Amino acid sequence: MVAEVRPEYPNEYAAITAVAQMLGIGSPETIRTWIRRTQVDAGERPGVTTVAAEELKRLRQENAELRRRYHSGGEVAQHEPFGLKQSAGIPASCLTQTWTLT
Repeated sequence: MVAEVRPEYPNEYAAITAVAQMLGIGSPETIRTWIRRTQVDAGERPGVTTVAAEELKRLRQENAELRRRYHSGGEVAQHEPFGLKQSAGIPASCLTQTWTLT
């Protein structure tokens, strides 16, 4: 909508302000943010895409959960070598066996 009315205004922000008033949005900054986000997602502007930001958020949450479990002795227990469990398909003898080189 901003692109459609842009030629009628001296600059983009004036067009954004007019559209915000037409739509009853209190702050033109809201629309400007939506436009910038769309431009980044389309590759027209540098920045982190919405998809990449969501993936980063998910990975950070996963890391925090794994750290919490590790430090609380939960599912990934500290006393197990490298946090491995026998239920991971690794025989207990492999986890406790000591190897010597000859």
